[in-house]
Amino acid sequence: QNSKIIGILQGIDQYKINDLEDSLDGMLGRLNELSLRQKISNMLNSEEGKIVFEYEHSQGILEKMEKKLYSHRNFIAHISDKDDYFRGAENRLIQNKLMLLFRAFVLGKLGSEYNKEDLQKISKYIEDRYRN
Repeated sequence: QNSKIIGILQGIDQYKINDLEDSLDGMLGRLNELSLRQKISNMLNSEEGKIVFEYEHSQGILEKMEKKLYSHRNFIAHISDKDDYFRGAENRLIQNKLMLLFRAFVLGKLGSEYNKEDLQKISKYIEDRYRN
């Protein structure tokens, strides 16, 4: 079986082998990194994420929103024609909630305290503004 692999590799020109090596080096260098999907899930399920996205958690729609958030990134990056991304008011809603979550993360990393009740009130305000 090794001889088959060697034969195949001998038939590939050197440029393709170099590209393959570069590609493998790039992939192997990221083995311990979290995927975008894992990062999104961790962010939304963090303490702050549970406050900001309380409605989505309580309605059992968080998993669908996670998938849509990931697909939206693919839509922006690859101009996909899939229908699984945010549009219109929903886009503005998720954008404002993610900005709020990002601000809470930054405050936490800076060692500043934030009031969880205020974070919850602001999140509710954002939801009310876009749901009505």
